[in-house]
Amino acid sequence: MKNISQYIKQLTSLKRDHKLGGAPHKPILLLSIIDSIDNKLITSNKIYISPELVSIFKENWKKFVITPHSPIFALPFYHLRTEPFWELIAKQGFEQIIQSKFAMKTFTHLNEAVDYALIDIELFELFLNEESRNILKISIIQKYFPHIKFSDNNENDIIKKIENIIFDDKIEIQEFKKENEEEEYFVRGGLFKKLVPKAYEFRCCISGMKLISLHDISMIDACHIKPIAHKGIDHITNGIALNPNLHRAFDRGLITIDNDYKVIVSKYFDEDEANPYSLRIFEGKKIQLPFGKNFYPNVEFLSWHYENIFKSM
Repeated sequence: MKNISQYIKQLTSLKRDHKLGGAPHKPILLLSIIDSIDNKLITSNKIYISPELVSIFKENWKKFVITPHSPIFALPFYHLRTEPFWELIAKQGFEQIIQSKFAMKTFTHLNEAVDYALIDIELFELFLNEESRNILKISIIQKYFPHIKFSDNNENDIIKKIENIIFDDKIEIQEFKKENEEEEYFVRGGLFKKLVPKAYEFRCCISGMKLISLHDISMIDACHIKPIAHKGIDHITNGIALNPNLHRAFDRGLITIDNDYKVIVSKYFDEDEANPYSLRIFEGKKIQLPFGKNFYPNVEFLSWHYENIFKSM
């Protein structure tokens, strides 16, 4: 196993703030990256700031951390740049900004400025190998979280826990702690965008369009029925899957969906009705619903859209 001793030494001698017994942020992020690789959420040595990675970071924090630190994802993602195996790659125009730790104080600033982090390719190859990956994981846990008994059980249920954020039967508006709310909204919003199309089998519920490229790019959007700006929530029942044109028409009130899940088209705009892409061809059409009534669009949200967004007069 190439250079594993070298990397064990690096991963167990991280530069950390030693207030309150040593900040756990860096080791938690590394464990979360290992879990993400294990679940095939990360497949290259480019580490992007994704809803899944942030969510797994939060889950691991609950599992391992007993000190009163705050689970702020932005801190380790930025400060790991002081380690020899981690390099931050800036988005165009932000090359100088990411050198200033004062400019990276918030998750939003980090996400705006950083394109991805680059892990040493040799370390990444060790992470890809199950045996060396487990050795490195155990080494991190034993060094920084000795109170935890390591289990060989694979945490495959992590992804299920993440999806439950959006698919849970309980509909509620979640309150977040101020220092974490940017990250929590990023997780919920990002997963909403991914999981709503999944519930509709990546098919536009009105037009039936389904297109997924070989590069894993879908042309189907997750559309909020009641927007977040109007106190809507990131929940499967407040979402429908639409192609970009119909998404825009829905958001602007040119179309809506009634309580019987049929499309209503506004009379207050002009279009070329002979055009095969006319909105009015969908008048009265019943949408394609997701599998399982628990995932159907909530009729209260649909009524809200009709009353507040739809151009009915």
